[in-house]
Amino acid sequence: MQNEKDPNRNKNQHYVPESYFEEFSKDGSSVCGLFKRSGTSIPHVSFSGQSSAAWFYGDAEREDEITEFDTRHFENRKRILKALADGVTDLPPAEIEILLENTQFQRERTLSHRKAEQGVHEFHENFFAPQVQDLDNYDSGHSPEATQAVNDAMRMFFKSFSDPRDSQFVKLMMIDKSEVADLQLIILKNCTSHPFIFSDSPIAYTNPALSDFKCDKLGNSNVGLQIFYPLNPDFLALFFDASVYRIGDAKNIVLNVTNDDDITQINKLQLHEAANSIYFSRAEDSEYVKMLWREENSRFEQKTRNVEGVPELSMDGYVTGRHTFAIVESEPNFYPCLSFVTSDLSSSNLPYRKAYWRRYLPEGVEIPKYNDEIDRHSDVEREK
Repeated sequence: MQNEKDPNRNKNQHYVPESYFEEFSKDGSSVCGLFKRSGTSIPHVSFSGQSSAAWFYGDAEREDEITEFDTRHFENRKRILKALADGVTDLPPAEIEILLENTQFQRERTLSHRKAEQGVHEFHENFFAPQVQDLDNYDSGHSPEATQAVNDAMRMFFKSFSDPRDSQFVKLMMIDKSEVADLQLIILKNCTSHPFIFSDSPIAYTNPALSDFKCDKLGNSNVGLQIFYPLNPDFLALFFDASVYRIGDAKNIVLNVTNDDDITQINKLQLHEAANSIYFSRAEDSEYVKMLWREENSRFEQKTRNVEGVPELSMDGYVTGRHTFAIVESEPNFYPCLSFVTSDLSSSNLPYRKAYWRRYLPEGVEIPKYNDEIDRHSDVEREK
């Protein structure tokens, strides 16, 4: 038996857990795959080495902590999928809360998300560089041991912002679903000839309602946010802003999707989210997945998040004359067009949902509305 204290245990660390792959596997150990860069497909890929890397999180102890989340999320998915297979029309709130936590945890943990954060890490490294340099001259006024302890602690603190692996792990341990707790859940049941597929970054954020607006769209507090999470080839969880979107004619938590093109649109999101690989259950779907790749590969771009200086606005929309820093995400280059989704922004206060405003505005204060003040991409097109 492997010693639990062996520092080399769990060296191969997954950013998409093997238990999730199992939901899409026919034999319990492999899936079909497609490489995003080349479009080459492989009929049988052992998922023990997929969506993973040696010491991806840092060490065996960190992997142990990750596994605690994975176990809870795995058990939650199993319960939900069994209930859906049994034909339930509703899910307990506690199960929905864990599923929502799963979306936040899984999105944060991937290689794709780590790559996107590179600009943020570089900003923090440069921002903290003077403080790190000053530590060489730090003296606590106490013993050399105390001085060294404080010095080491401060270096670890600064490193947790600038080091990609440390920063990602800290965020995972502080995962918070409260920002998206107001989103509504619908389970999409796939009733078509095409399966749901997934990628090495299976949580897909999108926001068709804000596609024309020049503002952040994929933040957890943004108006119109949609979160897609394939559960297996037949079921997918969709969390959405119910103040903006109407989802079909669903009378309960499950909506039957019968249009092949709707499944294709959702699957294309997975291709755009992926860092390296796309996965699916059946070898006979290989040509279908290749077709998706051929239609989309010219638009593939690495997502980025950077810290930029921007004019500061007061909560009521006035320019203060000061500047502040904000994280700016790259513009999405694909939005799914779904036949069962309609949107209406007339009652929304862009760019944030009501739950965000209510966290920061005193009770009774009117929520500001910037809808007409945000530039649009279509304005530029008309000017041409």
